[in-house]
Amino acid sequence: MEHYEIGLVIAAAVILLAVQWWRLARKQRQRIRDRIHNSWGNLLEREYTEADWNRICYHCEHSKTEGFELDAITWNDLEMNRVFEQLNHCWSSAGEEYLYDLLHCPTMQSADLKKREALAAYFAAQSEVRETLEYELYGIGRTKNISVYEYLDRLMALPKQSNLIHVICIAWIVGSIVVFAFDTSAGTLSIVLAAAFSMMSYYREKAKIEAYFQCMEYLARMIRGGERIVEKLPEAPETEEAVQKLKETTEKLKPIRKGAGFLSQSTASGGNPFQIVLDYVMILFHVDLLKFNGMLRRAQGCEADGFGMLDTLGELETALSIASYRNMMLLVCTPDLKAGKDGFLEIENVWHPMLREPVPNSITADHSVLLTGSNASGKSTFLKTIAVNAVLAQTIYTVLAKSWSSSYFRVYSSMALRDSIENGESYYIVEIKSLKRILAAAEQENETPLLCFIDEVLRGTNTVERIAASSQILHTLAKKKALVFAATHDIELTELLEQEYANYHFEEEIQDGDVQFSYLLKQGKATTRNAIRLLSVMGYGENVIQAADASAAHFLETGEWRM
Repeated sequence: MEHYEIGLVIAAAVILLAVQWWRLARKQRQRIRDRIHNSWGNLLEREYTEADWNRICYHCEHSKTEGFELDAITWNDLEMNRVFEQLNHCWSSAGEEYLYDLLHCPTMQSADLKKREALAAYFAAQSEVRETLEYELYGIGRTKNISVYEYLDRLMALPKQSNLIHVICIAWIVGSIVVFAFDTSAGTLSIVLAAAFSMMSYYREKAKIEAYFQCMEYLARMIRGGERIVEKLPEAPETEEAVQKLKETTEKLKPIRKGAGFLSQSTASGGNPFQIVLDYVMILFHVDLLKFNGMLRRAQGCEADGFGMLDTLGELETALSIASYRNMMLLVCTPDLKAGKDGFLEIENVWHPMLREPVPNSITADHSVLLTGSNASGKSTFLKTIAVNAVLAQTIYTVLAKSWSSSYFRVYSSMALRDSIENGESYYIVEIKSLKRILAAAEQENETPLLCFIDEVLRGTNTVERIAASSQILHTLAKKKALVFAATHDIELTELLEQEYANYHFEEEIQDGDVQFSYLLKQGKATTRNAIRLLSVMGYGENVIQAADASAAHFLETGEWRM
């Protein structure tokens, strides 16, 4: 009876522990589902570390893009990392690395954009399907410090590992146990020596490949996540192609994940008795190393399928991000894009995604535009607004505007430049190099026109040479059929380029001793000169203001400067 009662107590304790574990797991699953549900259409609160950016950038930096790709200057000018952060609604590394790469590669193919649009619209309308997919992608998760694409690259480049040393260790231990059955003394000595040799061999061999354990674990997790997505996503025309690709790749990769549990046990830390016993079994019999070698052999024949699975998961999660982004923004539309050598833009109420209280502007342009106006009046922001939306139009098929009709474009900019201390280059040298790459792109024979944005052309040199050189650069670009948006303080350019550039401007008013900016785009060149008046608003002395006014008036009258 006593043993019976003890057995009942143990059984009850096991059941209680199992129930508690089940309840905790259920709560955890519900917390994840609640987070997914509440995050839809909202900015994901997240701090990006330097390690995060290194990981996210890897695929973009190492992938081979056949078509047009934004260069580093344009990407930095437009602060596209901030745009990515706002757009990124990905729970897995596969998704966010794919999305980052996609934003660098504006497509000229309507079929690519229509496919993204169909997926995004489907997920926006099917909340249950969307949240099911997000839950599985959340389970795949993000890698820590290494890109998921780099994980695969590393695994495929790792030389195949021999099992000979592992077989020797196992055979020696088993043989020693047999000897022990006939000769206790000899068997005991043999077991001790075999165990010592096995342990030393285990740690030596594991040190060579331990860094790859996480790679293999993550690959196995992706395969399992892909299988679950195939099982759970309902049949629909919008998802049919992606699900079929995922089904084909996961079926080929399925054998790889056999034994992945041993790898996670090998890297797990814990003090429970079962884990300790399991650790010693793996050390003596090299179980996790044998499993890893087997998984590696199976993986290295499936490189194309591995990268194909990654791209399909990334494609699905990018569509989720696009749908969430559209839901988050106040005014969006899909662009009407047309192929052709002659570039044009017809935009109504476009705005910049980073502004909390944006002022929408509209413009129609079939040839280049020259923007004038004082500092802080809105010129640079307008340039970035058009440029960022041009990139979004050809990547996520979404623009922040009431309507957008345009050509497909190759987008370049020369805006937020700085001198380079590392290279010993002045601001002017950096600037002329930046402009030369745009001129080189304009010289290329290409069916897709250039859309370029230049802020304060050649600001790094003196007035006379700046006007002379910048007018020729802008003239050359216009002749090459580039659609140029250039901002300048040099009113002289509006006269020199009036045959090739339409004039627009921003202006401000000074009311009650304060500067008021409307940020509204207006046709024509700027007619006001408020820079000196702004000195007064900022508290400069009257003697400085009056002397500056007199000096400017004298120059305008005579063409000569005097103090």
